[in-house]
Amino acid sequence: LGAVEEAVSIGDFATALLVASICDPETYKRVAQKYAETTFHAGSPMYTTALLFSGSLQAPTISGAWGVEADQLRQSWKSHLAAIISNRTIGWDKVILSLGDRLREIGNI
Repeated sequence: LGAVEEAVSIGDFATALLVASICDPETYKRVAQKYAETTFHAGSPMYTTALLFSGSLQAPTISGAWGVEADQLRQSWKSHLAAIISNRTIGWDKVILSLGDRLREIGNI
């Protein structure tokens, strides 16, 4: 784990993810989430995709992942949906349902 922490501390996420992939699942998930948070704008489709692959995007906790403001989500929901459908991971269907629920909350359905 020392190698993973060192790689993350210097921003070498390629090495950190490679080493973390042979560690335990929680280490990989933590590094992948840190990479997403460091690299992509929260609420962007790439952020959503990175969190999907890291296993960090879970349906009950994703309301904040859809963008800070309702207007932002109204503009980007199709890109989020395309990213999720194109990169189906475990639980992708629940994530889509959560996106639909959030769109209903903001009056977009």
